[in-house]
Amino acid sequence: MAVVVRCTSCRGVSQVGPEAVGLPVACPRCREPFLAIEEATHVPTASPPSAPKPRRDRAEPIGPPSERQPRRSRGPRQNAEPVRAPDSHDPHDPPIAPTGVMPVSVLIGFALLPFAIPLLWLIGPALLSQQPSLSLAAPASLALSAAVLCLAVVFTVDWTPATRIKGVLMLVGLSYFAGLSLYFLKKDMVDRARELFGTRHHTHIFHPVPEGGYEVRLPVKPDEVHQVGDQPVPGGKLRCFQANFQEFGEQAVVLTVGAGTDPHPELRKDDPWYDAIGRTMVEAAGVAPQAPSMRIEFPPGRAWELMLPNDSRRIVRVYRVGGKIFYLSAEGPSLDETNPHVRQFFDSFRVVIKPGQ
Repeated sequence: MAVVVRCTSCRGVSQVGPEAVGLPVACPRCREPFLAIEEATHVPTASPPSAPKPRRDRAEPIGPPSERQPRRSRGPRQNAEPVRAPDSHDPHDPPIAPTGVMPVSVLIGFALLPFAIPLLWLIGPALLSQQPSLSLAAPASLALSAAVLCLAVVFTVDWTPATRIKGVLMLVGLSYFAGLSLYFLKKDMVDRARELFGTRHHTHIFHPVPEGGYEVRLPVKPDEVHQVGDQPVPGGKLRCFQANFQEFGEQAVVLTVGAGTDPHPELRKDDPWYDAIGRTMVEAAGVAPQAPSMRIEFPPGRAWELMLPNDSRRIVRVYRVGGKIFYLSAEGPSLDETNPHVRQFFDSFRVVIKPGQ
């Protein structure tokens, strides 16, 4: 005797054999699988047992219960049914979400890319033949800040992996753009910004004791000026002092000032003496001959500019006044006399002659 069952999807009625009750069967109409459950009312067969109904009206078993589980009904009037486990052969299974994401170690590697900016600044002068207006502290600070922000994005819990990758790559790109912009920043723009924000050092008058003899303004305090034993003028015995200073965003500058007794005060014609001093300083610095020295009228002396092997520039002034030799020099990368500290250092120099000299 056939058993009447009803499809849970299309609500169509079909018949199955008694042996299929309780098994998953396929609906002959919509081909959706459902669990064969006997209806409350049996439908009597319209023909003798020898003439069964066509096969298209019968539901066919699709597998044993151990392989397939009951499927949740999508019909509006169907009660709760046991949930069927997903089958790889079922075309109606939900899509599986992708599980592969970029490893955290790769994101951390991207986050550390800004630290290459200071290295590019170091090799930039050799590749571009142009010195940056700012010191290496500017790209180092930029790289540290960008790397910290990138690491914060990597370890943000609430963001999706795709958002983290986009955030890290965006910060890395912005840091390289900022580093490139700072490298080509014009010096006059840096000076105007420094004047606008008032970051210049206060100057202090320095004069050696006990003998005195001169005074000059330095951007550091007198107790920060140290005596050095190097003799910048060959043949002379000068007592020299040196001051090192560096403003934020600027290259370090070394200022040297010294004085001593003139070994040849009887020489009235100064040109040969200055020429010899210039040649000796050029040879001692190990550089190629530069342009001729510039004459200084008051105090009477000469000025030189030397390009050192380490890409630093040295500006030197030597004076002969009152039987004494005075030496002043400023040294630093990309340095010239337009630097406000260098200009003030040379312009503020005063020779103090005691009565009777």
